Amino acid sequence: MKLTVAIVCAMATALLAAAPSSAEAGDGELKVGYYDNKCSGVEDIVRSHGCDGSVLLNASDENPRPETAAPVSIGLEGFDILEEIKADLERRCPGVVSCADILIFAARDASSILSNGRVRFDVPAGRLDGVVSSADEAQAELPDPTFTIRQLIDNFARKNFTVEELVVLSGAHSVGDGHCSSFTARLAAPPDQITPSYRNLLNYRCSRGGGADPAVVNNARDEDLATVARFMPAFVGKLRPVSALDNTYYRNNLDKVVNFNSDWQLLTQDEARGHVREYADNAALWDRDFAASLLKLSKLPMPVGSKGEIRNKMFSRGMKLILMVAFQAMSLISISTASLQYNFYGSSCPNAEQTISNIVYGLIDADPSMAPALLRLHFHDCFVMGCDASILLDPTKTNGSPEKTAIPLRGYDAVNKIKAAVEAVCPGKVSCADILAFAARDSVAKSGGFVYPVPAGRRDGNVSSAFSVFSSIPSPFFDAGELVQSFAAKGLTVDDLVALSGAHSIGTAHCSGFKNRLYPTNALAGRVLFTSDAALLTGRNDTAEKVRENAGDLTAWMARFAASMVKMGGIEVLTGARGEVRRFCNNHPTGINDDRDEADATHTTAGDEARATSARRAGGFACMSRVASSQWRSSGARLQFTEVPSTFQVNSAPLSICH
Repeated sequence: MKLTVAIVCAMATALLAAAPSSAEAGDGELKVGYYDNKCSGVEDIVRSHGCDGSVLLNASDENPRPETAAPVSIGLEGFDILEEIKADLERRCPGVVSCADILIFAARDASSILSNGRVRFDVPAGRLDGVVSSADEAQAELPDPTFTIRQLIDNFARKNFTVEELVVLSGAHSVGDGHCSSFTARLAAPPDQITPSYRNLLNYRCSRGGGADPAVVNNARDEDLATVARFMPAFVGKLRPVSALDNTYYRNNLDKVVNFNSDWQLLTQDEARGHVREYADNAALWDRDFAASLLKLSKLPMPVGSKGEIRNKMFSRGMKLILMVAFQAMSLISISTASLQYNFYGSSCPNAEQTISNIVYGLIDADPSMAPALLRLHFHDCFVMGCDASILLDPTKTNGSPEKTAIPLRGYDAVNKIKAAVEAVCPGKVSCADILAFAARDSVAKSGGFVYPVPAGRRDGNVSSAFSVFSSIPSPFFDAGELVQSFAAKGLTVDDLVALSGAHSIGTAHCSGFKNRLYPTNALAGRVLFTSDAALLTGRNDTAEKVRENAGDLTAWMARFAASMVKMGGIEVLTGARGEVRRFCNNHPTGINDDRDEADATHTTAGDEARATSARRAGGFACMSRVASSQWRSSGARLQFTEVPSTFQVNSAPLSICH
């Protein structure tokens, strides 16, 4: 919802990196009325955008699909509104009003409207816009919905916020919505953590996404009557026709009717629990304290030595991407993400990620085709028995057919080179599985120009079978339904499927992978190779819609792609005592040492063996997905999302190099 996003966007921006004041530029301190003599009417312009109250209405018989019913991608609507505000102010007073001040004004006004005027405070202005934006910093600084109470307290304490202020600001969850992926663990939480009837309601909501990632209102008070009557009839009397920023969040928390683990965690620590009870009983006190805490948030200082400016656009593409990726990541819980950590090697091998990035960038500079090769290695590794680097293992006397013998891939020598460089810096610390995840991230950065943070802590597995590949890797001949099922089996949604398919904008393909498409279907020239790519647009309405969404907004696709890559990187990971850290990525001296069943992993049929043999024989039939290898390398490939046409014909030029 638009107004909620304004609050969240301002809070996230402040937590990431507060704006320097113009005092640092010799222009005085932050002060109320700062723009009175510089650009009169600034705050009225901010207040006039999108604040007519229509976004607060729930569905009714007369209006079954109000604005709140729209499937909103995390943060996207807020960006659009803030950009509109900035454009209006630039027309009126060019180069005067900073984006940082606009964010705080918008958050103040959204809070006031959503609280029916109860949350009010004057905003001192005079901030400058920051010039440095980092995805890694975003992930490190923003609190995660999976956090424990200790992690929450530590996160807020780094910004000089108390436990009380943590509890106060958490009350913003009385409005808005959250995606099901952000509270997956709550769907199976025990009764002492969540009321069973509410857990059933959440499971019902999340099961109706059709393979997507549905958004569910944060506050049960804003649910529709029919659903609440079905699952929580005793709660019907608490429903309200208009969403409001108020203290119902705290009453719901005490009743164990909240969505996020980070919400419930407030009840697990004495001081935090005391404040939850205090605000549940005293709405006026929370209104006052929330205003004070939001004001304090708006005054967070920039790091020493930081510089600022006044941008003429609300978001550069880079900053918009950083915030969008941050919001996506905050909503993300992959299958095993809780056991992975950001900055995992911060103490044990602080130069690990930089060492890997340096090698990857050098490899891609020398051979741009290495970027898609490293991406594909990570994808294959994760889809076959989880992200455990088993794709890298060589054949041995006891296992002559590991995964790498099933489908011809490239990049193995590159990974060995990266591993050798990391071992020289930190022997025995960094797993090959994490190297694959970092190398994929760096390949994206080098090819697409955007960076995203990667959690680590994976361990290397020792079970590797060529015959498990064909039951796990999506076939290039799959239709849309088969693709959706294949990704769902790994815990990935339709959004993830379409976003990750954008990786086909770079790289090569073997002719055997699209031999059924070597003949024209009509007079229009096509631009994709695989049946599976075409199926995204022609096979199902939901995948076709996602294709068009991504094609129409490059920045939004980048954010979705990054979030889906992180999610994929958490599939069936080995952590802790499971697995090992190999010294050499292509072999393991210790034998089988994780707890998976090797017999299950190597089970096969005659048909599997035949497909494996056929795939190996196809290895000599590599065909560039662009006109020719030399042209692709000289022009440079860029990772991007382009819409798949509805009809196809393969041009003659690419076919001339398929022998």
